[in-house]
Amino acid sequence: MFIKFKIILINNTKSCWYNLVMKTINKYMDRFNKEELFIVGFYISIILIMLIGVCLDYWIKNYIDMYFELLFAIITLLGLVYFYYTHNIWIAKHFIVLVSVIGSYIFLITSGFAISVFTSIVSLSFFLLFSIRRSLVYNLIHQLTIATIYIYGYSIEPNNPILNNWSIIFSTFIASLLMILLGIVYQLSIENSYKKLYKSNQEKELLLQELNHRVKNNLQIILSIIQLQSLQSKEKDRFLELENRINAISNSYEMLTMSSNLQKINMKEYIERLLSNIQSSFAMENKNISVKIETHIFLAIKEATYIGLIINELVTNSYKYAFDNIKNGFIDIIFKKKDNRYLLIIKDNGKGFDMNKKRKSLGLELVYGLIKEQLKGSILCDSKNQTKYIIEFEI
Repeated sequence: MFIKFKIILINNTKSCWYNLVMKTINKYMDRFNKEELFIVGFYISIILIMLIGVCLDYWIKNYIDMYFELLFAIITLLGLVYFYYTHNIWIAKHFIVLVSVIGSYIFLITSGFAISVFTSIVSLSFFLLFSIRRSLVYNLIHQLTIATIYIYGYSIEPNNPILNNWSIIFSTFIASLLMILLGIVYQLSIENSYKKLYKSNQEKELLLQELNHRVKNNLQIILSIIQLQSLQSKEKDRFLELENRINAISNSYEMLTMSSNLQKINMKEYIERLLSNIQSSFAMENKNISVKIETHIFLAIKEATYIGLIINELVTNSYKYAFDNIKNGFIDIIFKKKDNRYLLIIKDNGKGFDMNKKRKSLGLELVYGLIKEQLKGSILCDSKNQTKYIIEFEI
């Protein structure tokens, strides 16, 4: 029993550490896009190579190279920290290339011109970070510098067996040439893949835009039918609520057709459009209600539509019931993100209501259903004096 408990405890401890590490990595990696992540990987790779070199040189007691490797590992780490806070890609690329180039020259000289593999690797690294044209220019400067180092080395060490063996020097430049050719092939393949991907994305964006446009038009047709039907009905309030709900969905598709971003909706603009529709619906009642929106969130259309329907129902309720005999009413909408969770707060300075009586209304049933079943979130409501909804969910 004790052994079984110990195994469970160890497994749980490992799981906790794993989750903590992954959560920390995800937290910091969320700060970077794909290009920035590539540069971060470049930095980390150089740091690891330098540290491995430190361990090997310490083991064989080659302390001069060890100190240089440790120094370059620290400098690269400082460069990574700088990039983490500034996100300056241009400086990051040139900094890491400069460190790599200078390091390769130092290792070439301190090894007595025996270690030239780093100079060849640097030739390839240019193509991983820059365009073909810039990489070729940097490689030309790089190869001329290496030639200068060999000439200078021969002038101070004329008896060096490596510098007197032209086949070794020639093989160094051949290796660099092969790396350059490999880099050119890499760049051309990346460019070709990018063109194909760009063309494919353009076609998909056109199809998606057309689909969003058709959905919006169909919703507008349904809305027009409902408006015609409402003219013949005595229960105009029910039709008005239905119109606002359809508008909440239709506006999300309309914003996608108008926006350059077909994946995300600017929630501030979307909420402003929703509230404009609601205000126009109650314009005849002459209610002096100010609305403040605080958000910088972008959401996918599915979640944005859910949030739009929730805001539509709760704000409509405020307009209908909260501000009787209140001259200066206000509605505050705050939508923000904290870590991986979203927080939506809707509050007004109205008279409040009895939650037990209103809970079974169609509007609140819709709100609770969207939050619990679709967003898998939670809702808290304080409606004693004023009304305040706090909605939390995770995507």
